[in-house]
Amino acid sequence: MTGFRKARGRGYEPAQVDQVLARLGRERDQAWQQLAELSVRVEELTREAARLTASVTALPPTSYEGLGKRAMALLAEVQAEAVELRESAEAQAQDMVDAADATARELLSAAQADASRRRAASDAAADGVISRASAHATRLMAEARQQAMTLRDEASAALAEVTRQCRALVAEQRARQAGAARALEEELTARQATVDARVRALTERSEALVAEARRELADAETEARATEKAADGRRAELLAEARQLRQRVERETDLIVEELEERSDQVRAHLDHIRETLAALTGRRPGRRPASPPEDREDHDRHERHDGRDEWHGRDEWNGRDEWNGGGATERF
Repeated sequence: MTGFRKARGRGYEPAQVDQVLARLGRERDQAWQQLAELSVRVEELTREAARLTASVTALPPTSYEGLGKRAMALLAEVQAEAVELRESAEAQAQDMVDAADATARELLSAAQADASRRRAASDAAADGVISRASAHATRLMAEARQQAMTLRDEASAALAEVTRQCRALVAEQRARQAGAARALEEELTARQATVDARVRALTERSEALVAEARRELADAETEARATEKAADGRRAELLAEARQLRQRVERETDLIVEELEERSDQVRAHLDHIRETLAALTGRRPGRRPASPPEDREDHDRHERHDGRDEWHGRDEWNGRDEWNGGGATERF
Protein backbone atom coordinates (compact mmCIF):
# COMPACT_ATOMS: atom_id res chain seq x y z
CA MET A 1 0.00 0.00 0.00
CA THR A 2 1.41 3.37 -0.92
CA GLY A 3 -0.90 5.39 1.34
CA PHE A 4 -1.74 7.71 -1.56
CA ARG A 5 -5.26 8.81 -2.22
CA LYS A 6 -6.33 8.58 -5.86
CA ALA A 7 -7.49 11.77 -7.53
CA ARG A 8 -10.49 11.49 -9.87
CA GLY A 9 -9.59 7.88 -10.79
CA ARG A 10 -6.54 8.93 -12.90
CA GLY A 11 -3.60 8.79 -10.44
CA TYR A 12 -2.63 10.45 -7.18
CA GLU A 13 -2.91 13.95 -5.91
CA PRO A 14 0.29 15.93 -6.64
CA ALA A 15 0.19 17.67 -3.25
CA GLN A 16 0.09 14.35 -1.34
CA VAL A 17 2.94 12.95 -3.45
CA ASP A 18 5.02 16.05 -2.73
CA GLN A 19 4.34 15.68 1.01
CA VAL A 20 5.47 12.02 1.04
CA LEU A 21 8.62 12.84 -0.93
CA ALA A 22 9.43 15.69 1.45
CA ARG A 23 8.93 13.44 4.52
CA LEU A 24 11.17 10.71 3.08
CA GLY A 25 13.80 13.31 2.29
CA ARG A 26 13.69 14.63 5.86
CA GLU A 27 14.05 11.11 7.33
CA ARG A 28 16.99 10.40 5.04
CA ASP A 29 18.68 13.64 6.07
CA GLN A 30 18.12 12.83 9.78
CA ALA A 31 19.69 9.35 9.35
CA TRP A 32 22.75 10.83 7.67
CA GLN A 33 23.00 13.45 10.43
CA GLN A 34 22.88 10.79 13.18
CA LEU A 35 25.54 8.80 11.34
CA ALA A 36 27.77 11.85 11.15
CA GLU A 37 27.27 12.61 14.86
CA LEU A 38 28.19 9.02 15.85
CA SER A 39 31.32 9.18 13.70
CA VAL A 40 32.36 12.40 15.40
CA ARG A 41 31.72 10.87 18.88
CA VAL A 42 33.87 7.80 18.08
CA GLU A 43 36.69 10.04 16.90
CA GLU A 44 36.44 12.12 20.10
CA LEU A 45 36.60 9.02 22.37
CA THR A 46 39.55 7.66 20.39
CA ARG A 47 41.44 10.92 20.77
CA GLU A 48 40.66 11.07 24.54
CA ALA A 49 41.95 7.53 25.13
CA ALA A 50 45.13 8.29 23.22
CA ARG A 51 45.62 11.46 25.25
CA LEU A 52 45.18 9.66 28.58
CA THR A 53 47.59 6.92 27.52
CA ALA A 54 50.18 9.49 26.50
CA SER A 55 49.76 11.35 29.80
CA VAL A 56 50.27 8.22 31.88
CA THR A 57 53.29 7.20 29.85
CA ALA A 58 54.87 10.63 30.23
CA LEU A 59 54.75 10.59 34.07
CA PRO A 60 58.27 10.16 35.69
CA PRO A 61 58.84 7.19 37.98
CA THR A 62 58.49 8.05 41.71
CA SER A 63 61.45 7.18 44.00
CA TYR A 64 60.81 6.19 47.62
CA GLU A 65 64.32 5.07 48.53
CA GLY A 66 64.39 7.16 51.73
CA LEU A 67 61.52 5.27 53.30
CA GLY A 68 61.79 2.22 55.54
CA LYS A 69 61.49 -1.39 54.56
CA ARG A 70 57.88 -1.57 55.62
CA ALA A 71 57.22 1.53 53.65
CA MET A 72 59.11 0.14 50.71
CA ALA A 73 57.12 -3.06 50.94
CA LEU A 74 53.93 -1.09 51.22
CA LEU A 75 55.07 1.01 48.31
CA ALA A 76 55.85 -2.07 46.30
CA GLU A 77 52.42 -3.43 47.06
CA VAL A 78 50.86 -0.09 46.21
CA GLN A 79 52.87 0.13 43.00
CA ALA A 80 51.95 -3.40 42.08
CA GLU A 81 48.34 -2.62 42.83
CA ALA A 82 48.69 0.60 40.87
CA VAL A 83 50.15 -1.33 37.99
CA GLU A 84 47.27 -3.73 38.18
CA LEU A 85 44.82 -0.87 38.46
CA ARG A 86 46.44 0.88 35.53
CA GLU A 87 46.48 -2.25 33.49
CA SER A 88 42.90 -2.90 34.52
CA ALA A 89 41.99 0.70 33.72
CA GLU A 90 43.80 0.48 30.42
CA ALA A 91 42.07 -2.78 29.71
CA GLN A 92 38.73 -1.29 30.69
CA ALA A 93 39.48 1.80 28.64
CA GLN A 94 40.47 -0.36 25.71
CA ASP A 95 37.34 -2.40 26.23
CA MET A 96 35.32 0.80 26.37
CA VAL A 97 37.05 2.07 23.25
CA ASP A 98 36.51 -1.26 21.53
CA ALA A 99 32.91 -1.35 22.70
CA ALA A 100 32.40 2.24 21.61
CA ASP A 101 34.08 1.50 18.32
CA ALA A 102 31.98 -1.61 17.87
CA THR A 103 28.86 0.28 18.87
CA ALA A 104 29.78 3.10 16.54
CA ARG A 105 30.41 0.63 13.73
CA GLU A 106 27.14 -1.12 14.49
CA LEU A 107 25.30 2.18 14.65
CA LEU A 108 27.04 3.34 11.51
CA SER A 109 26.24 0.10 9.79
CA ALA A 110 22.65 0.19 11.04
CA ALA A 111 22.33 3.84 10.08
CA GLN A 112 23.80 3.12 6.68
CA ALA A 113 21.50 0.14 6.25
CA ASP A 114 18.52 2.15 7.44
CA ALA A 115 19.52 5.06 5.25
CA SER A 116 20.01 2.71 2.32
CA ARG A 117 16.68 1.08 3.04
CA ARG A 118 14.96 4.41 3.42
CA ARG A 119 16.72 5.77 0.35
CA ALA A 120 15.74 2.69 -1.64
CA ALA A 121 12.18 3.03 -0.38
CA SER A 122 12.12 6.74 -1.15
CA ASP A 123 13.73 6.11 -4.54
CA ALA A 124 11.21 3.37 -5.26
CA ALA A 125 8.35 5.59 -4.10
CA ALA A 126 9.73 8.50 -6.09
CA ASP A 127 10.19 6.28 -9.12
CA GLY A 128 6.64 5.03 -8.72
CA VAL A 129 5.31 8.54 -8.29
CA ILE A 130 7.34 9.77 -11.25
CA SER A 131 6.22 6.81 -13.35
CA ARG A 132 2.58 7.33 -12.43
CA ALA A 133 2.89 11.09 -12.93
CA SER A 134 4.55 10.53 -16.30
CA ALA A 135 1.83 8.09 -17.34
CA HIS A 136 -0.83 10.50 -16.11
CA ALA A 137 0.83 13.38 -17.96
CA THR A 138 1.06 11.23 -21.09
CA ARG A 139 -2.65 10.43 -20.89
CA LEU A 140 -3.49 14.09 -20.29
CA MET A 141 -1.34 15.15 -23.25
CA ALA A 142 -2.98 12.52 -25.47
CA GLU A 143 -6.43 13.67 -24.38
CA ALA A 144 -5.43 17.32 -24.89
CA ARG A 145 -4.12 16.51 -28.38
CA GLN A 146 -7.33 14.65 -29.20
CA GLN A 147 -9.46 17.52 -27.91
CA ALA A 148 -7.32 20.02 -29.84
CA MET A 149 -7.71 17.99 -33.03
CA THR A 150 -11.47 17.75 -32.44
CA LEU A 151 -11.74 21.48 -31.80
CA ARG A 152 -9.60 22.21 -34.86
CA ASP A 153 -11.81 20.00 -37.04
CA GLU A 154 -14.95 21.62 -35.64
CA ALA A 155 -13.47 25.10 -36.17
CA SER A 156 -12.49 24.19 -39.75
CA ALA A 157 -15.99 22.89 -40.44
CA ALA A 158 -17.56 26.01 -38.89
CA LEU A 159 -15.24 28.25 -40.91
CA ALA A 160 -16.09 26.39 -44.12
CA GLU A 161 -19.82 26.72 -43.38
CA VAL A 162 -19.51 30.44 -42.58
CA THR A 163 -17.46 30.96 -45.76
CA ARG A 164 -20.09 29.13 -47.81
CA GLN A 165 -22.90 31.20 -46.28
CA CYS A 166 -20.98 34.44 -46.88
CA ARG A 167 -20.34 33.52 -50.50
CA ALA A 168 -24.00 32.61 -50.96
CA LEU A 169 -25.08 35.93 -49.41
CA VAL A 170 -22.63 37.86 -51.59
CA ALA A 171 -23.84 36.04 -54.72
CA GLU A 172 -27.47 36.64 -53.76
CA GLN A 173 -26.77 40.32 -53.04
CA ARG A 174 -24.94 40.72 -56.35
CA ALA A 175 -27.79 39.04 -58.23
CA ARG A 176 -30.31 41.24 -56.42
CA GLN A 177 -28.31 44.39 -57.20
CA ALA A 178 -27.89 43.32 -60.83
CA GLY A 179 -31.65 42.72 -61.14
CA ALA A 180 -32.45 46.06 -59.51
CA ALA A 181 -29.91 47.80 -61.74
CA ARG A 182 -31.41 46.20 -64.86
CA ALA A 183 -34.92 47.17 -63.76
CA LEU A 184 -33.85 50.73 -63.01
CA GLU A 185 -31.96 50.97 -66.29
CA GLU A 186 -35.02 49.72 -68.18
CA GLU A 187 -37.19 52.24 -66.33
CA LEU A 188 -34.73 55.04 -67.11
CA THR A 189 -34.60 53.97 -70.75
CA ALA A 190 -38.41 53.99 -70.90
CA ARG A 191 -38.55 57.42 -69.26
CA GLN A 192 -35.92 58.77 -71.64
CA ALA A 193 -37.84 57.35 -74.59
CA THR A 194 -40.97 59.07 -73.24
CA VAL A 195 -39.10 62.36 -72.86
CA ASP A 196 -37.63 62.05 -76.35
CA ALA A 197 -41.09 61.30 -77.76
CA ARG A 198 -42.48 64.31 -75.90
CA VAL A 199 -39.68 66.50 -77.25
CA ARG A 200 -40.31 65.25 -80.78
CA ALA A 201 -44.04 65.86 -80.38
CA LEU A 202 -43.48 69.40 -79.11
CA THR A 203 -40.95 70.02 -81.87
CA GLU A 204 -43.44 68.81 -84.46
CA ARG A 205 -46.08 71.01 -82.82
CA SER A 206 -43.79 74.02 -83.03
CA GLU A 207 -43.05 73.22 -86.66
CA ALA A 208 -46.78 72.95 -87.29
CA LEU A 209 -47.28 76.34 -85.64
CA VAL A 210 -44.55 77.82 -87.81
CA ALA A 211 -46.09 76.28 -90.92
CA GLU A 212 -49.52 77.58 -89.90
CA ALA A 213 -48.06 81.01 -89.32
CA ARG A 214 -46.45 80.90 -92.73
CA ARG A 215 -49.75 79.90 -94.28
CA GLU A 216 -51.53 82.73 -92.47
CA LEU A 217 -48.83 85.12 -93.65
CA ALA A 218 -49.19 83.81 -97.18
CA ASP A 219 -52.97 84.23 -96.97
CA ALA A 220 -52.54 87.71 -95.56
CA GLU A 221 -50.12 88.56 -98.34
CA THR A 222 -52.50 87.18 -100.92
CA GLU A 223 -55.35 89.10 -99.38
CA ALA A 224 -53.23 92.22 -99.22
CA ARG A 225 -52.27 91.91 -102.86
CA ALA A 226 -55.90 91.27 -103.85
CA THR A 227 -57.04 94.41 -102.13
CA GLU A 228 -53.95 96.42 -103.01
CA LYS A 229 -55.60 98.57 -105.64
CA ALA A 230 -58.86 98.98 -103.75
CA ALA A 231 -57.47 99.79 -100.32
CA ASP A 232 -53.79 100.65 -100.01
CA GLY A 233 -54.23 101.65 -96.37
CA ARG A 234 -55.87 98.35 -95.47
CA ARG A 235 -53.04 96.53 -97.23
CA ALA A 236 -50.40 98.31 -95.19
CA GLU A 237 -52.32 97.53 -91.99
CA LEU A 238 -52.66 93.89 -92.93
CA LEU A 239 -48.95 93.71 -93.77
CA ALA A 240 -48.07 95.27 -90.42
CA GLU A 241 -50.35 92.83 -88.58
CA ALA A 242 -48.88 89.97 -90.57
CA ARG A 243 -45.33 91.04 -89.72
CA GLN A 244 -46.25 91.36 -86.00
CA LEU A 245 -47.94 87.97 -86.05
CA ARG A 246 -44.92 86.43 -87.76
CA GLN A 247 -42.51 87.95 -85.25
CA ARG A 248 -44.63 86.88 -82.28
CA VAL A 249 -44.98 83.34 -83.58
CA GLU A 250 -41.26 83.13 -84.30
CA ARG A 251 -40.36 84.42 -80.83
CA GLU A 252 -42.72 82.02 -79.09
CA THR A 253 -41.54 79.16 -81.28
CA ASP A 254 -37.89 79.93 -80.55
CA LEU A 255 -38.61 80.11 -76.81
CA ILE A 256 -40.49 76.81 -76.89
CA VAL A 257 -37.75 75.09 -78.88
CA GLU A 258 -34.96 76.46 -76.65
CA GLU A 259 -36.83 75.45 -73.49
CA LEU A 260 -37.48 71.98 -74.87
CA GLU A 261 -33.84 71.57 -75.91
CA GLU A 262 -32.59 72.75 -72.51
CA ARG A 263 -35.03 70.47 -70.67
CA SER A 264 -34.09 67.52 -72.90
CA ASP A 265 -30.37 68.13 -72.27
CA GLN A 266 -30.97 68.27 -68.51
CA VAL A 267 -32.96 65.03 -68.56
CA ARG A 268 -30.32 63.28 -70.68
CA ALA A 269 -27.52 64.49 -68.39
CA HIS A 270 -29.43 63.31 -65.32
CA LEU A 271 -30.10 59.90 -66.88
CA ASP A 272 -26.44 59.56 -67.93
CA HIS A 273 -25.36 60.39 -64.37
CA ILE A 274 -27.70 57.74 -62.96
CA ARG A 275 -26.39 55.17 -65.47
CA GLU A 276 -22.78 55.95 -64.54
CA THR A 277 -23.62 55.64 -60.82
CA LEU A 278 -25.29 52.26 -61.42
CA ALA A 279 -22.33 51.12 -63.49
CA ALA A 280 -19.94 52.09 -60.67
CA LEU A 281 -22.04 50.21 -58.09
CA THR A 282 -22.64 47.04 -60.09
CA GLY A 283 -19.45 46.92 -62.15
CA ARG A 284 -21.48 46.72 -65.41
CA ARG A 285 -20.93 48.95 -68.38
CA PRO A 286 -23.71 51.52 -68.78
CA GLY A 287 -26.36 50.69 -71.34
CA ARG A 288 -26.36 52.43 -74.66
CA ARG A 289 -28.61 55.48 -74.60
CA PRO A 290 -31.30 55.58 -77.28
CA ALA A 291 -30.48 57.87 -80.14
CA SER A 292 -31.85 61.36 -79.67
CA PRO A 293 -33.51 63.30 -82.49
CA PRO A 294 -30.81 64.28 -84.97
CA GLU A 295 -29.44 67.78 -84.59
CA ASP A 296 -29.47 68.19 -88.36
CA ARG A 297 -33.24 68.32 -88.19
CA GLU A 298 -33.15 71.11 -85.59
CA ASP A 299 -30.54 72.97 -87.64
CA HIS A 300 -32.74 72.45 -90.70
CA ASP A 301 -35.74 73.90 -88.81
CA ARG A 302 -33.67 76.86 -87.70
CA HIS A 303 -32.49 77.42 -91.28
CA GLU A 304 -36.08 77.15 -92.49
CA ARG A 305 -37.19 79.70 -89.93
CA HIS A 306 -34.37 82.04 -90.92
CA ASP A 307 -35.09 81.40 -94.60
CA GLY A 308 -38.74 82.18 -93.95
CA ARG A 309 -37.79 85.41 -92.26
CA ASP A 310 -35.53 86.32 -95.16
CA GLU A 311 -38.31 85.34 -97.54
CA TRP A 312 -40.81 87.54 -95.77
CA HIS A 313 -38.29 90.37 -95.55
CA GLY A 314 -37.70 89.94 -99.28
CA ARG A 315 -41.41 89.97 -99.93
CA ASP A 316 -41.80 93.09 -97.83
CA GLU A 317 -39.02 94.80 -99.67
CA TRP A 318 -40.48 93.65 -103.00
CA ASN A 319 -43.96 94.75 -101.97
CA GLY A 320 -42.55 98.04 -100.85
CA ARG A 321 -40.93 98.50 -104.17
CA ASP A 322 -44.21 97.60 -105.90
CA GLU A 323 -46.03 99.98 -103.62
CA TRP A 324 -43.68 102.79 -104.38
CA ASN A 325 -43.60 101.89 -108.04
CA GLY A 326 -47.38 101.70 -108.12
CA GLY A 327 -47.64 105.07 -106.46
CA GLY A 328 -45.23 106.54 -108.94
CA ALA A 329 -47.17 105.04 -111.81
CA THR A 330 -50.38 106.50 -110.46
CA GLU A 331 -48.79 109.86 -110.18
CA ARG A 332 -47.38 109.55 -113.69
CA PHE A 333 -50.71 108.49 -115.10
